[in-house]
Amino acid sequence: MELLKILTEHSHLSFTGRINILDDSTSQFIGAIFLKEGRIVGAEFSSKSGKKGLMGILYQYFNATKKLKHIPEPELIEDAHLDFNLSIEQFKHLMKKFFEDFKILKKFEPARNLKLDINPHFISNGPTLTSDEYKILDLICGGVKISDIYNQLEDLEYEISQALISLRKKGALKVVKSYIIE
Repeated sequence: MELLKILTEHSHLSFTGRINILDDSTSQFIGAIFLKEGRIVGAEFSSKSGKKGLMGILYQYFNATKKLKHIPEPELIEDAHLDFNLSIEQFKHLMKKFFEDFKILKKFEPARNLKLDINPHFISNGPTLTSDEYKILDLICGGVKISDIYNQLEDLEYEISQALISLRKKGALKVVKSYIIE
C-alpha cells in the first residue's frame, strides 16, 4: 500500500507536517494525516478527526473506490492536531487490525437496495443499543432503503456498516423489500 510506504519513509526522516490525501483524478482533498517528528499524531477525513478520521482514510484505501495520491506538506503541527501518538510500527498494527475488521465488514455488509423494517419483538425485548444503532433505527422508522441510510447519516461508511451488521445480529431488522438498482 502506497500510504504505508510514504508514512514509513516520512517517519524515518522524522518528518513534521501533513500528508494530504487527494483523489487522483480530480485532485480533490480527501483527508490528511499529521506527523510530528516522524510519529503519526492526528488525521482528518470528511468531518471527522483523530482516530475516526484515520479509520475513515483507511476505509477509503481498503474499499478502493478511487485511486488516491499523497502530497507531503511540511508545516508546524498545532496542538489541535495532536489527537494521538503512534509510531509507524503501532500504525502498521492498527492498519492490520482494521483490515481484518474491514474484510469481515464487507462480507456481512447488507446490499444497498434493501428496504428494512424494525422487528417489533426487538423493540420490547432487545438489548441496549449504541448511539449509531439508534440513529439507524430512527431512520428505518421513516421507511428508508439502506442506500438512504448511507446518504443521510453523517457517520463514516464503515461506522454505518458496523451498526447495520450489529443490528442484524441482534435481531432488530427484517427485510421488507428489495429494489432493483439501475
